[in-house]
Amino acid sequence: MNRYELKALRNLFHLSVKEAAEHVGHVSARTWNYWENGTYNIPGDVVEGMNQIKLDRLARMMAVEDESREHDLDVIIGWYDTYKAYQSEHEDATYVQWRLSQSVGAYFLGEDICSLV
Repeated sequence: MNRYELKALRNLFHLSVKEAAEHVGHVSARTWNYWENGTYNIPGDVVEGMNQIKLDRLARMMAVEDESREHDLDVIIGWYDTYKAYQSEHEDATYVQWRLSQSVGAYFLGEDICSLV
């Protein structure tokens, strides 16, 4: 993974630099910026983590697409403005899972496949 891909995925996952640094890289935002700027090489565990998040997002998207085809209508996706609100319905969810929920919801809203509530 190169620095452009790292930044693109971080944005796709609706993560700020600070959030990605804390929840994916377990480093400072400054270190994450160094990776995105190409100053430092991206560690293998961060590449693996980002690739796993990418796979998790794809699985969520496939589930929404399947539901849409099965019911032949708009899918309704819950939108949670805060992590705390997301946790109220998904007790064991991680911060990154909340952000993925937003990423998937925003994508399908943009494709006019879902409604957000």
